[in-house]
Amino acid sequence: MSKLQPLRELSGQPGDRIGTAIVPGRGKITLQLVGDCLQVEQKLAFGLETKTSYLPIQHINGIEIADSRFWWLLWICAPNFLLFAGSEGENFFFGIVFIATLIAFLVVQPRYLAIYSSRLAPILFFAAPGRANVERFSQTLLAIARQAQASHRSAATPTARPRDHHG
Repeated sequence: MSKLQPLRELSGQPGDRIGTAIVPGRGKITLQLVGDCLQVEQKLAFGLETKTSYLPIQHINGIEIADSRFWWLLWICAPNFLLFAGSEGENFFFGIVFIATLIAFLVVQPRYLAIYSSRLAPILFFAAPGRANVERFSQTLLAIARQAQASHRSAATPTARPRDHHG
């Protein structure tokens, strides 16, 4: 059985944090390991806007891989149910909106990778078949981060000088 090669690049749909919710954005995001940095390239607004950021790998605080739900759909679903039930079925529109948002909540399951640091938190949404690549990329990133932190700690540790004993 051969060992999988480390994955050094990953692409997907960018995400945005709105309050405590993480929602998909428009465009494309590419995460690439370049030396001791994570390069984050985002192409937004039909490719008219491009942002490139570099995050030193030793500054990464955590990685999150999540299968989530759009909980805000329930906030749309609940009032429509109340309006539909309150009109005794006469207002068909609210019933359709209720059913559509309930189905969307149950069926749509966004998956994302979030990489956290004190200054930058890139979020990449991916399709279900891409989960294995996301996990490989995360393992590669964690291995490089551990190496970078270990070398940073060993460089910061002062070497002991021999004491001069006069006897």
